[in-house]
Amino acid sequence: MVAKMRVLIAEDDVTAARGVAVVIKASGAIVDHVETGEKALELVKLYDYDVVILEFMLSDIKSFEVLSRMRGAKNVTPVLILSGI
Repeated sequence: MVAKMRVLIAEDDVTAARGVAVVIKASGAIVDHVETGEKALELVKLYDYDVVILEFMLSDIKSFEVLSRMRGAKNVTPVLILSGI
C-alpha cells in the first residue's frame, strides 16, 4: 500500500485555505488546516508532514518566525510560503 502525502496548510483566510485544500486533496493527499502559526508549530511536532504551506502574514506570527522555530527544532520538512500580494 502506498502512503498518502500529508500536507499542513497554515492560512488564516478560510476561503483561500479551502481552495488550496480542494486541489491538494484531489491528488489523494491528507490535508490539515490551521489558522495560526502557533497551531502550525504544535502540529508539526505531532505529525510527519511531507510539506507545510504557510501564508506569509498569519494573524499571530509571521511565516518566517514559524519557519525559524521549525528549523530551530531540527524539523526539515519542506515549507512553501504563499502570499496574496
